[in-house]
Amino acid sequence: MMRAALFAAAIVTSGCLTPFPNDPTGGSAAGTTTGGGDGTGGAAGGGAIGGGGSGGGDGTGASAGDLGAPADGAVAGGGDLAGAPAADMATSCIKLTSPPDSGHHNAGDACLSCHNGGKATLFTFAGTLYNAAVNGSAIAGATIEVIDAKGTTARIVTSSNGNFYTSTALTPPFTTRASGCPNNAAMVGKATGDCNSSGCHTSAMRIHLP
Repeated sequence: MMRAALFAAAIVTSGCLTPFPNDPTGGSAAGTTTGGGDGTGGAAGGGAIGGGGSGGGDGTGASAGDLGAPADGAVAGGGDLAGAPAADMATSCIKLTSPPDSGHHNAGDACLSCHNGGKATLFTFAGTLYNAAVNGSAIAGATIEVIDAKGTTARIVTSSNGNFYTSTALTPPFTTRASGCPNNAAMVGKATGDCNSSGCHTSAMRIHLP
């Protein structure tokens, strides 16, 4: 994903990210940095993260532990590149670390349709990271760094199934990158926060690193 542009999704007009420079087509509970909560993904039904919703069920009946968002840690200014301007985001990679959790369900699915605070725990930024734009495998322990419209920085460590998500209060649009040394890739356009949503990073163009 990284080289190919973290969120090579396509269609800026839809509010999605534009493809990364080299794209072929043109977190969670455990205290992960800006952290995602369990259940990344969404409703209790299922699949890997990406959104309980990312399509998944409505999340009702899911256990709190499954859908609860982890305590988000990151923040403006923090270590590394936290708070750094977009231009600096692409110059230094962040080391891979241990994934915070399994990522639960619905990997690859849109998350925010369910994780809206009603059907399931509210997520403000979520998606799934792979090692290729198409037919890739999940990348665990990488970091998704997000800088919102107000300059707040959040860092989310990807779960075992590649899911990443956070409930940190953030204001779109977002400047973001995916990083896992030696790979580092900043998204060219602005992200909306629902990274796996239709028209953005679907199976036709995943968020990937490198």
